[in-house]
Parts: sequence; C-alpha cells; structure tokens
Amino acid sequence: MTKALDTTGTTPIPANKAHLGLVSGAKPQKMTLLLVLHFLYVFLPHLFITLPISLLWNHLFARWTSPIVQLVGRPVLADGSLYRPQARLLFNRTRAYDLVHASRPFARYRDWVSYVDVKGTTGRWIAPPGTKRSEDEVCLYFVHGDLDTAGKAQLFFLSLAKSLNLKRNVQFSVFCLDYELAPEFKYPSQLIETLAGYHYLVNQMGIAEDKICLAGDSAGGNLATAFLLHLARPNPTIKVPAELGPTPRRPGSAILISPFVNLISHTTSRKTNLPFDFIDDGGAYRAALDYVGVVPERQSVPSFHPVHFFTFPNPSPPSSLVAGKKAFVPGQEGEGLALFDSPYCNPIVCKDESWWKEACPGEGRTMVTWGGNEIFSDDIEELVDILEKSGVAPTALYKPLGAHDWVLSDSFVPLAYRTHSQGPDREKSYALEQVASFLQETAVHGRKEKRTEAQKNTVLDDKKPQREKLRQRKAPEASLNESEVLVERE
Repeated sequence: MTKALDTTGTTPIPANKAHLGLVSGAKPQKMTLLLVLHFLYVFLPHLFITLPISLLWNHLFARWTSPIVQLVGRPVLADGSLYRPQARLLFNRTRAYDLVHASRPFARYRDWVSYVDVKGTTGRWIAPPGTKRSEDEVCLYFVHGDLDTAGKAQLFFLSLAKSLNLKRNVQFSVFCLDYELAPEFKYPSQLIETLAGYHYLVNQMGIAEDKICLAGDSAGGNLATAFLLHLARPNPTIKVPAELGPTPRRPGSAILISPFVNLISHTTSRKTNLPFDFIDDGGAYRAALDYVGVVPERQSVPSFHPVHFFTFPNPSPPSSLVAGKKAFVPGQEGEGLALFDSPYCNPIVCKDESWWKEACPGEGRTMVTWGGNEIFSDDIEELVDILEKSGVAPTALYKPLGAHDWVLSDSFVPLAYRTHSQGPDREKSYALEQVASFLQETAVHGRKEKRTEAQKNTVLDDKKPQREKLRQRKAPEASLNESEVLVERE
C-alpha cells in the first residue's frame, strides 16, 4: 500500500487515511539485524533461565507458599510470566489475524470473516455469510487494545457470533477496527479513527445507533470510554471530514473490558497485583507516554545490559506524576503531559456526573468487566463508582480471581479460566454466556423500541379515516380552522 508523508511529523501516513488528519508521532522502528540480536539477547535468557526458574519455584518448589498457586489456583500454563514478553515487531496486526484465522476453530467459518477498507476505516467483520449488516439486531463495534488484542480475541468473537446467530436466534455481527498504533501515531489519532469507524457503521452500512454495542479492552477500553465522552460533549480536535456524513448519536450499549481509564495511576492494585497479572505497571506507563506523544529519545544502539534478564525495562510512573502535575521524562521536558488532565485522553479525571450520564447508555446497558487480580482493578472500581453515582446503573461483570482482560483471555490462554473460585466464573464458557446474554438484552431492548414506534405509527394511521371525515364535516364552518379541530378532537 502506498503511503503519504505527513509534513507535521515523521511517520508516513497510509494514503487511504491521509484525509482523516491523523497526528504522526515517533518514527517507525524497523527490524534491523541489531534489533534481532538484541531481541534474542534479551528473550533467550528469559526463555531458558528466568522463566523456567520462576515457573519451577511457583509451581513446584514453593507451591505451598506461592500466592499464584495457593491464593489464585492458576495452572502453570496460565502463569502470567509466560505471556508478558511481547514481540510487536515480529507479530504485527496482519500476522496476528492470519495466524488465528488459519487455526482449526476457523476451519469451517473462514467465510464468516471479511476485510474492509472504506474511506479511511479499516477493519474486519465476523458475520454469517449472506446476511445484511443493516438488518443486524446487534452489531459489536470493537476497539482493540494497544498490542492487537483483536487478533487474539478472534476466537472469542467467533464463539460469540455462533452463540447469538445459531443458538439464540439473534442476527449479530462483530466489526473489529484496525487503527494506527502509538507511538507512531499519537493522540487524538486513535479517537479520530474510532469516530470514522462509527460513521462507517451508521452512515455507510446503515446500522442504527441503538443496535450498536461499542466495546473495547485495555487501551481500547480507554478509547471506547473517551469516545463516549466525546459523543456527549464533542471535542473540536476529534473530527472527521464532512464527506463521512453527520455524526451519529450515542450507541445503544457499551462493554468496557478491563479498561485502561487511568493512565498514570498510583493505586495499590498497580503493585500488589503485579505477580498475578499478564501486564506490568511499567509497560502500562510506557504505553501511556507513547499515546500522548512523550517518547524518550531512542538509543541508536540498544542496551545489552544484563539487567534486562531480570527486570522490566520500563519504569513505573514517578510518584510526582499525577493529573495536574508534570514530571521530567528523559529526552523530553514534559511535552504532552498536559493531556493527562483531559477526560478525552484520561477518562478517570472526569468527575462531572451529568457528563457521564449523557455519555454512557443507562439502564444497565453499559457493562464494565474486570478482574480482582489485575493491576487496573482499583482504577476500574473507581470508574464503576462514578457511573453508579451518575445514575448510569452499569452492569458489572467481575471475576475476583481474574487477571487483566480475563473475559477475552479465558478463550485463548490455556487453562486461564481455572482458579480456586467455586462460583460460576470458574467455567470456561462463563464470560461468553454473560456477554452473549448482555448483547441479547440489547437486541430485546431494540425490539421493544421498534414495536413501540410501530404501535405509535399504527395509532396515527388508524386516525387517518377519522381525520378525513372530520375535514369533510368541518370544512364549511369558518369559525373553527382545521388545525384547531384536529387538536380538539384528538
């Protein structure tokens, strides 16, 4: 695909998205021989030294005192230390989708998947072939997390689509937005693409807003939450070309999956839940800085210091860095940190209850999911408290012993659903059934509104003959005009 250079930055903008006004950030990093050697230098010792030691210690030698085994009951294949190392340069967005779509569960359902590139919106549909999107009773609009969670979550979405379409008799589809990532593109690029995707669903595909369920996980949960705030009270910097049509109304429902709503948190769970989670606090902080465009100068030669064998390379947020304050970042002088004070970037700073009421679908049609063992737990509980005080009445899907993104990871991480829990959340299908039921309720709500509107139109249609007779009978009378008669009789 050809690319157009953005004159305001260093990142080439894809030609199909040049008209959206995306903001380029750091220069794209290419996989050079030196980076390959550095990756092997860091990854191989982790794979053959630190990881085996950690797993043996927790699950064999010290299993009687290990909190992972004794408190959580997580099997060795679901240990968070197995999944923390990420290789975005090796497994990019295209490869992630290709790998999962070539897997056995998709063997009979590959014709359910289609790729689209329309007016700057790129993404993938999962839907039964031969169905029309404008006839869907529910459409899940999914905004993935920073490291392409949508690719790994395809198995969950396929199961969800099969459950609703084949078992629950609800015409349902999933659209996974494929947006440009940070640090190559920074705020508000991702929100602009989210808005463009929403225009595509409503104005291009003809899907009514009340049939759309906006969903996002992790960093995508941040985008989904901020996007709802934007729809309620628009930010002038988040806009799309007029050719995409009028801005649609708020969606009918929303699902926020382990949302990263507090970008610079210092809550207790950020530290105490680190041994149990699939992500780390430093990595979350690094992603937050990338998003707002605070990117420290990259070393021309990557570090080969052996400290990387045993520690995470990303530091946690400094205690001095909180909303309303700035702190020094190596290579920068605080540029972009002011965005941490903006609800459109860092939703947790919004304390206006009326704004939340306008933004989030009410009556339980906003679902928030999180796990008691994830580092974002305290921040998400604060969000739920805010929504409850605002009168949104959110539906909470909580797994006490669950890790980050457990709703999605339980479907693709081996044995991740297994814990010491004796409740229904121990079952592998628990998250799937809960989300499917929530979406089915969204469809039922839409049906009720449709019936109400139809009944209203029927009543009006039934009055037409009466109005005609009234017009004929009252026409000669000059003392009372036609509009007054209609009002009086009705």
